Amino acid sequence: MAELLCATCGRHFYVPADGDNQAGECAACWRATRIRLALMDAVARELEERVLALCEEHGYGRVMQVASELWRRKDPSGAIALGDCYGVIEGRWRRRRDYSREWRRRKRIGDEP
Repeated sequence: MAELLCATCGRHFYVPADGDNQAGECAACWRATRIRLALMDAVARELEERVLALCEEHGYGRVMQVASELWRRKDPSGAIALGDCYGVIEGRWRRRRDYSREWRRRKRIGDEP
């Protein structure tokens, strides 16, 4: 048997000479780590489902735009900057186009824009 020092808690533990303990953790720490990772996976899955619901409801681009803006407010120097989502750009373009068409139509018929 080989005596090792647990990398997590610092206690000594023993493994068989031919045993393979790559994690370098005692059995209690190994189990605790696996439980913690399983809980983190469950939380991550729940978060992904909530974000997916938001994306399906509001659009992926809009969710990314809001996340980028919130991140920029919290940490201006470290935030990733994204531009406007396609829906916002398309909406602006359509409003400008419609305004331009209306302005030209009024000009043709002699109304003030």
